[in-house]
Amino acid sequence: VEGFLDGDSQNAMFFEPKALDFDSHDNLFVADWGNNRVRKITSSGDVSTIAGNGQGSYSDGNALEAGISGPIGLTVDSNDNIYVSTVNYRVRKITIEENYLLSGTAIYQSGIKGVELRVDDGFGGSATQIFNITVNDITPPVFTSPTTVTYTENETGTAYTIVATDANDITYSLGTGNDESFFNLTEGVVTFKASPDFETKSSYTIQVKANDGSNESAQTVTITIIDVDEIPPVFTSATAVNYAENGTGTAYTIVATDANDITYSLGTGNDEDFFDIASGVVTFKTSPDFETKSSYTIQVKANDGLNEATQNVTISVTNVNEAPTELFINNTSIEENNEVGGEIGQLTTADQDAGDTHSYTLVSGSGDTDNASFEIVGNKLAAKSSFDFEAKASYSVRIKATDVGGLSFEDNFIITITNQAEAILRIEGGQSAETTNVGETSTLEISILNDGDGVMEVSSITYPDGFTGPATIDAIAPSASKSITVSFAPTEAKTYSGDIVISYNGGSGIKSVVAVAEVVTSIDNGFIDEVAVSIYPNPANDRITIDLSQYNGRPVEVSIFNESGHGLYKRSNIRHLTHDVEVSNYVQGIYIVLVKSEIGVVRKKLMIFR
Repeated sequence: VEGFLDGDSQNAMFFEPKALDFDSHDNLFVADWGNNRVRKITSSGDVSTIAGNGQGSYSDGNALEAGISGPIGLTVDSNDNIYVSTVNYRVRKITIEENYLLSGTAIYQSGIKGVELRVDDGFGGSATQIFNITVNDITPPVFTSPTTVTYTENETGTAYTIVATDANDITYSLGTGNDESFFNLTEGVVTFKASPDFETKSSYTIQVKANDGSNESAQTVTITIIDVDEIPPVFTSATAVNYAENGTGTAYTIVATDANDITYSLGTGNDEDFFDIASGVVTFKTSPDFETKSSYTIQVKANDGLNEATQNVTISVTNVNEAPTELFINNTSIEENNEVGGEIGQLTTADQDAGDTHSYTLVSGSGDTDNASFEIVGNKLAAKSSFDFEAKASYSVRIKATDVGGLSFEDNFIITITNQAEAILRIEGGQSAETTNVGETSTLEISILNDGDGVMEVSSITYPDGFTGPATIDAIAPSASKSITVSFAPTEAKTYSGDIVISYNGGSGIKSVVAVAEVVTSIDNGFIDEVAVSIYPNPANDRITIDLSQYNGRPVEVSIFNESGHGLYKRSNIRHLTHDVEVSNYVQGIYIVLVKSEIGVVRKKLMIFR
């Protein structure tokens, strides 16, 4: 395998050897053309290079450093001189030198080192000599640490660290004659014996030394002291304050002066757990109570970032009038149909202040819904109206108790109305009659119901103009009903409306009715399907549409009446197939829609639902 490698003959490598020859000691020399070298093979088979640097150039001198370009011929003379012909048209001579120069760089520390030297003449002969070489260290350590540093006054710790480089171990020390007496030194770390004070001395000069055992280096270092603020904040806030019990807000404000910004805090070990602090403002976590604890001691702190001052503060809690804590009434019910001004219950108050007196008023707030139905006379709650169990079974009032100091407590109460057996009128049935021609009669049915728990005695029934019916009816038992027939007999063409009034032993009730009377003067051959004239949506909320397609463009008039017969809307000469009406402002109830044309009148019922 082609290559270049010296060593034993089994592993050595050559690259196209061109010529061979032996010397007088049976050493074989080889012109190794491909490696640009001359090689030697001893009789024992060891391969070595005796000439050529392998670069394929031309240069004379030391055999192994000389440039030999492509050796192609080789011969050895009787004096064992070697002659080599090369591809650059030269013949080179290689001689065996008798003297050798032993040189190199000391890689050991200084001192005396034993050396064994063996010389081989290349022909099998050799000699050995042992001698000592003395190595002297002449390179001093080199400092890499700076020559100037700064140090904050009053501090402790490292002031300066000596750092140097050298091949040998280094020992550090301080010099003399400067400020070295102010410092300690341990393994290159320089520390102040006592914390420096800028106002006393603002700069120190020391000499530091590095010794490698043979050489020593020295460096002068300046340590500059940085001035810091040493004046603590000065309190200007008081050491004792008063605070009213039950109060909220600022209990104490810490104030101090300093050249720098100040941060305030609370100490420990006193009553600080009862307080919060924010930006120097001290507040109670919960309102203090004089009767529980009348004095608190806290430690306040002011810190300017470098210095801290403390001050003890006494906060005295002052006694104040306490507000009432609870309100009572000894009765909260009254029977319906009561007398106006009747007493319901007596009011009393719980108050921490023994012997305090109280006044009572009805006030607005949560639960004041029915205050207007009551009054307070002294310490008594009284009815201001006669109550009806069936109309409203309970009332809510809000009452305030105020002590002589003006402090108060409010609470709401539910007043219950107890029931008495009584009749309750409810009227159902038709609210309007069919459109009726003048001179004719139509009817509608009305049901009178007793929703109460007592017998209903009807004393009279009255009717509006155009309507007639029975003047009275028999008694109606609880949960029973009776029906009456109401007749509508118009005497002129108009809309009739009004109230049917039913008087009974529980009061009175009304039923509003409406009906339309007309006179037919002419009739067209056309026919209007009343079912097809529709209103949608029905029930409605905000807008209705009336379908007028049956009139095929004939002009019509649209009117709307409420249950009392009052006209709310009227529009004439409508020829569209539909007509929209805005009803969002109509109250919930039943309305009558009339559509008039030359053919006749169509009457529709409209329900508004909210």
